[in-house]
Amino acid sequence: MLSLFKRLLILGGLSCCLAVLGLSEKIEPVFAGVCYQVCDAERAMCDDNCMSSCSDTDEACNQCIYQCSSRYNRCMQTAIWCDNGGYSYSPICVVEFGQHCPLVGGIADCLDPNTHNGYYQTCNAGPGGAPCVSCPQPHLYGCPGAGSMPACL
Repeated sequence: MLSLFKRLLILGGLSCCLAVLGLSEKIEPVFAGVCYQVCDAERAMCDDNCMSSCSDTDEACNQCIYQCSSRYNRCMQTAIWCDNGGYSYSPICVVEFGQHCPLVGGIADCLDPNTHNGYYQTCNAGPGGAPCVSCPQPHLYGCPGAGSMPACL
């Protein structure tokens, strides 16, 4: 009876030590990362959704593009490479950075002192499916880097 009591006492002591050690460790949850390809596709979708913002004002376009970049960076922090490719998305618009030139008589005048640089988008599916440019304040500025494409909105 005494040997059984000693064994139970030792087993109880070891169990207490194990419980104390196990509970004292901070366990951090581990999440499965998304695929790099998913981050890329989500970035392209987000940029496409900036078309109307980039036809509004410089500030609206900058904010939209910045939010897409921030989401993309957060996504990529935990992303992993997937052999199966995740999923893909064919973007409608491409974000560009270049001159915004005031329109003088309907023509972009890049020698005007109000010319400045900023974001704009070239899109391949504007109204009617034709290529277009989403340049901030299209009634006031032109984005000559996009060529002679019409405004998207």
